[in-house]
Amino acid sequence: MESEKEFKEEINTALKLYKVAAIVIVLLLFIGVFYAIMTRPQPAKTAPPAPAAEQKNVSEPVQNITQNISVNITQNVSVNITPNITQNVTQNITQNAQNVTLNVTAQNMTTPVNKTPTVNLSWDKLAINFPEQLKKLSSSKANNIYIQILEADGTPVTNEEQFGLTFTVDDHRGIRTDAAPVFENSKWLITLRLASPGNYTLTASITCEGNTGHCRRFYGTGGLEKSADFEVI
Repeated sequence: MESEKEFKEEINTALKLYKVAAIVIVLLLFIGVFYAIMTRPQPAKTAPPAPAAEQKNVSEPVQNITQNISVNITQNVSVNITPNITQNVTQNITQNAQNVTLNVTAQNMTTPVNKTPTVNLSWDKLAINFPEQLKKLSSSKANNIYIQILEADGTPVTNEEQFGLTFTVDDHRGIRTDAAPVFENSKWLITLRLASPGNYTLTASITCEGNTGHCRRFYGTGGLEKSADFEVI
């Protein structure tokens, strides 16, 4: 019986402790919930819209400032930049044009035009060049012979410079024949039609025609003659 009585007492004691612990836990939960509600962040308060009169007062100075800035910038840029650019460009172009004019004039005055050849032109420096083809010609066809005649400065002799050219073929049997020359590709072309085989001589003679012109001015009296032997087979 004593043990049963002790057991009941222990149960009563434990129940009391549990009651106290439950009350403490409930109090702690209540305190936590209250603290959480009190410390949560509050939404920011928005300022009430300003009255219409105040808004009008704020916008008008902004418009005035914008207009003043645009007007001042436009006037200053157009007034300050335009005259400077115009004056500088005009002055530079005028000065450069004057410099170019002065330089060209001075150069033309100090550098005379020289139309005289830089080399000495004379009969002994005139060159008559026969082609290798002339050594042997065929008797069964017409042979085109290109003869090069050059002045001392390397320019070809033409009939526009008052030169007189004669090409003569000698068959060594008493017959001499003139070949008519044609100026072509900076050379003199003659065509030879010789039906009889044998040895021949071609002679080129150059003199001046008339008393004026390039030939008479630089070569004077006299002339040049050159011959070449060839065979017709």
